[in-house]
Amino acid sequence: MKRRDLEKALRQIAKEHGLTLTLKEGGNHTKAIVGTWQEPLPRHREIAENLAHKIIKRCQDAQEEN
Repeated sequence: MKRRDLEKALRQIAKEHGLTLTLKEGGNHTKAIVGTWQEPLPRHREIAENLAHKIIKRCQDAQEEN
């Protein structure tokens, strides 16, 4: 999955819950923040499909808990 598509999916989840996606650049990863949920994103153009889907699922689960 392209990184921009992953970011778009995370933005959509944030929007559905009235939140915003914040991206902070770190050393080797970018930190995606939605509400209180944080997840490191690899800094590559292509992110493995299974990893991208796991990140999306964790974000959805975290937002549904709140």
